[in-house]
Amino acid sequence: MDDAELAAAIAERLEGRAVACAESFTAGRISEAFAGVTKASEWFRGGVVAYQVGVKRALLGVEAASVFSEAAAAEMATGVGELLDADVTVSSTGVAGDVPEDGVPPGTVVIGTTVGDSCRTDVHHFEGDALAVCVAATRQALEDLLDHLESVGPDQGGPDQGEPDQGEPDQDERVVPAEQHRGERPVAGRAG
Repeated sequence: MDDAELAAAIAERLEGRAVACAESFTAGRISEAFAGVTKASEWFRGGVVAYQVGVKRALLGVEAASVFSEAAAAEMATGVGELLDADVTVSSTGVAGDVPEDGVPPGTVVIGTTVGDSCRTDVHHFEGDALAVCVAATRQALEDLLDHLESVGPDQGGPDQGEPDQGEPDQDERVVPAEQHRGERPVAGRAG
C-alpha cells in the first residue's frame, strides 16, 4: 500500500474516533497523507509540526531527556491527543540527517501511536539521505498506526501497553535502506 492507501485504511478503522499527528522531522508528511483522504474533515483534527526541541517541550509537553527517544515519541503522541482532543494519534521523531544527535545515529526513526488508552512506540532504522529517511518514516508511521488500530480494535483502545522505554533506541536492530522500504515492516522494536 502507498501512503494514501494506508491513510484511507486507517480512516476506515476509526469508527467515530478522531486522529491527530505530532511530527518532527517528517514535517507534515503524515498530516498530508491524512488530509488527502475523502471526508478527512470528519475525523482528522490536524497536526503539529514540532521540529525544534523547545516546541516539543512547550506545546506537546515532552519532558524526556532526549527528544529522539521512545519516551519522547510517546509524550508527543499523548500531548497532541490532549491538545487536539483526538482518540487516535501518531508521532514521529528521530534523526534524518547525516550526523548523530544526542548519540542517536542517523536514520533512527521513533514512532509513537495511541489508540484510546493504549500507547506504543516503535524504533526503526533506515539508510539513505535525509529525504529518503523522511519518506520511509512517513510510510512506517502510517503502518505502525494501522497495526495499532487493528490490534486494539474498535473499542477506543485497551489497557495501557506499559511505559515506553526511557533509554535510547535499541542499536541491535536491522538497518533497512530507505529506498528499499516498500511497505514491509523492516524493523519494529515494541516498548512494553
